[in-house]
Amino acid sequence: MNTKILFICGILLSALVGALWLVHLESSVTWQLLALGLLLLAPLAGSALRGAFDPIESIYFFLPLYGYLYLAKPLIRMTRGEEFIFGEQNFEWAMWVSILGLAAFYLGYYSKIGSAISRRLPLMEREVSGRRLRQCAWGFILTGAAGLWAYMQASGGWREFWSLPHGYGGKTEASTAYIYQLPELMVAGFFVIARDVIAGKRLGPASLLRLAVASIGGVLIYAVLWSRRTMIAWALITVTILVALRAGKKARLTVIALFWLILFACISLALAYRPYLHLGVEL
Repeated sequence: MNTKILFICGILLSALVGALWLVHLESSVTWQLLALGLLLLAPLAGSALRGAFDPIESIYFFLPLYGYLYLAKPLIRMTRGEEFIFGEQNFEWAMWVSILGLAAFYLGYYSKIGSAISRRLPLMEREVSGRRLRQCAWGFILTGAAGLWAYMQASGGWREFWSLPHGYGGKTEASTAYIYQLPELMVAGFFVIARDVIAGKRLGPASLLRLAVASIGGVLIYAVLWSRRTMIAWALITVTILVALRAGKKARLTVIALFWLILFACISLALAYRPYLHLGVEL
């Protein structure tokens, strides 16, 4: 049994109950938020009771982000006395969807069907070639860059495209999802290059240069210039997992807490500065 994790679960649950008490909700939303909070804490508490908590298990990166979107953000809006755009009734329906969606995710995640299928699949005959993997990654990056250029051209040119922040200068009506979603391949390519560099025997100038070039599209455009919260989370989580796997050691709770603090600080900072990252802005 991991008493530290159980203690953290108790603190988080107490914080949720305290926040609900401060808001003074008198509708079913109160119980929905409480149910969602309990559902979010269930895997953490269960692993702590079994003594099987692994800080880099994928679900523990998913749950905080899910809780941020569907629990923390609505609570913050309520504490400020702000109304929901589509009304409280629609918000209640959205809460039911988030609860049922999380329950369905658990059914799939903890089901034995996936592992049963994987055991029947044939094993790879040989290790993947690092050279071919890098070629595939650069193919992703170049395809994504070409897609971004085509997207900018369809939006009236690069000046028009970057005249608004957060990618709002892109005109999707004049294009197709096959074009304006292509730039996200640069992110996938960056992840593959990052894995190749971090898993390498040593970090030399050539490997660092590859990582820097790959990060232009995968990090600079999406995570910095567009300030997309999803891409910021993807980049930080992926690189953190790759480093942790290379180290081969379990992270301490203080390190995990520091990681989430840095992640949400980056997201908050991005929300603050992204309105000013476009051509013609007056600072």
